[in-house]
Amino acid sequence: TFVYTQGTECSAWDDASLTVNPTITVSVDDEAVCEGQNVTFTANAGGGSGSYDYAWTVDGNPQGGNSDMLTLNAVDANATIAVTVTDETFVYTQGTECSAWDDASLTVNPTITVSVDDEADCEGESVTFTATAVGGSGSYDYAWTVDGNPQGGNSSTLTINSITLAMSGAVINVIVTDQSFVYTQGTVCSANDPATLTAYDIPEITVVDPSEVCEGFSVDITGAATGCG
Repeated sequence: TFVYTQGTECSAWDDASLTVNPTITVSVDDEAVCEGQNVTFTANAGGGSGSYDYAWTVDGNPQGGNSDMLTLNAVDANATIAVTVTDETFVYTQGTECSAWDDASLTVNPTITVSVDDEADCEGESVTFTATAVGGSGSYDYAWTVDGNPQGGNSSTLTINSITLAMSGAVINVIVTDQSFVYTQGTVCSANDPATLTAYDIPEITVVDPSEVCEGFSVDITGAATGCG
């Protein structure tokens, strides 16, 4: 409304800066391990100022510290792992803080157990050991040893033919590994159990000849057996 008669119109000016923080991104990979093992999740963040804060949850419950890695010890169940990443240094004047999040799956393969019974038989006989495995995916590979030496094939049974007395006391061991579970950290899911082989002498029976007796009389015959149990 001011009407000036000389000079220029009354005015002033100023400028301002708009600072835009680049979008933050983050990714976390799924992990799979055997029950009882440790697992580490890593947040791979990018964008923003390059300096970040991290907040982890396991099935929605806060866990871990302000780190790009989360380690879980002796895991025993599947879970959903999530991380929220916020810019540590960017100061915003409007809107919400610059952040991103991602989730990942933890898959835990149940513990494998295996049992093998001790076996015993006579010298020269064949003996079969059977591995009874449970847990894991339910599909297994088998590796047998006799006194530490590999023997047999990839089977739940091991047959040793024509055992000898020298083999008595041999330790039969089987290692069972999960055939189908794909693990991303830790070691292969496995279990082992040792058993003992016992071999006995072939039985021998000795009959002691009776004394001469008259027809119609009773007589005792004595026998003695040795060997094979």
